[in-house]
Amino acid sequence: MAELLEKTNSSYFPAFKELFKETVNAREEAKDIDIHLKPLSGFFESLETTEFDECAQLFDPMFHTICLVWANSTCYCRPARIIVLLQEINNVIIRRASEFLEPIDLFKGEPEESVEKIKATYNTLQAYEKSYQTHKGKLKSYFKDGAVKEWEFAPKLVFARWDKFMEKMNMIRDLFKTAMDLLRLEKVEIGGVKGKALSARVVKIFEEFKDEFEKFSNKKYDPLDPKCDEFDDDYTEFNRFVLDLDRRLSAIICQAFDDCNSLNNDFDNINTA
Repeated sequence: MAELLEKTNSSYFPAFKELFKETVNAREEAKDIDIHLKPLSGFFESLETTEFDECAQLFDPMFHTICLVWANSTCYCRPARIIVLLQEINNVIIRRASEFLEPIDLFKGEPEESVEKIKATYNTLQAYEKSYQTHKGKLKSYFKDGAVKEWEFAPKLVFARWDKFMEKMNMIRDLFKTAMDLLRLEKVEIGGVKGKALSARVVKIFEEFKDEFEKFSNKKYDPLDPKCDEFDDDYTEFNRFVLDLDRRLSAIICQAFDDCNSLNNDFDNINTA
């Protein structure tokens, strides 16, 4: 076709020549990218099939491979492409974390079990962040010819959605930490002259908190959804409620201590069974 257009001095020949050149370059680029990204496919499959709380062992070798791609591929060592790759990996981790944690059912189970799942999830997410930062910091060691190309793009380009997700994780972790502390009020007993009345007030605080906390189990939204503002509003309102309970509880404890006449009585007067 090129020869025919050239011999006939066709006006389409320059455009065809340029198109042919672009096609050859695109083919070489696709070949280079395919060769360098193939080793990552195994890690992506493992991320989908491995239990999430066991995924931490995959992160270091995965980021090691990504750094090798960045340092050796002639076509993939561009910020626009590595940013998209990292964003997609983040999305996979976020989805797997959400599936493992089952946030909609999180408030319906036993708080102790939920806390353990939250802890396991959080540890895996932190291991991912640590692995990313570690390998980003030693990128120069992957370049052998001295022409080092760092990841100088703004972190928000990669972690905008991740940061929102981690914000939700922190909120849920703090919420359950508060729940574990205040649910212990069920076993608090106060002695002394006013002990019975003060203990009854503590029980009332416990019941109020329990009812308020159980409201989360009736919510239909996904609290880990980065776009879910409803959970943010409920979390803020919950903290206001807890602050009021803390003040009331502080007043009760002060009265219990005032009812004591010695340091030993201070410790004996308030007992957690």
